[in-house]
Amino acid sequence: MTKGMKPSLREKKRYVAVEVLSSREITRDLRRIIQESFHEFVGTFGEASAGLQFVKDCCSSSTYVCRVNNLWVDHLKASLLFINTVEQEPLIVRSVCTSGILNKLLERTKTREANVRQRTSSTAVSEERQW
Repeated sequence: MTKGMKPSLREKKRYVAVEVLSSREITRDLRRIIQESFHEFVGTFGEASAGLQFVKDCCSSSTYVCRVNNLWVDHLKASLLFINTVEQEPLIVRSVCTSGILNKLLERTKTREANVRQRTSSTAVSEERQW
């Protein structure tokens, strides 16, 4: 009977929620833009070592979940800083949260989006009261 790999030798992964903010809808594939930015930042060998993968769209059309090796999380977040414009449109790409468990990450992003919606609706109500 053969044993599996030791847990210390197994690849450890982290899930990073990435949010894209833009004033209008972007028609280009944002996954490809994020992947190209990561490739430019770390190179071919770094990209292969990091094992960057997109898991699935999360909660809204502007939030993505990336899976990356735990040693390359900071490199992924740094590469997001270099994405400024797409199709001559200003763009902000930021990491929302990071987790080692996908379900926990999805739960956090859903509660965060609900809080943001609640804050925006409460500010709209308070602005109406001022007038």
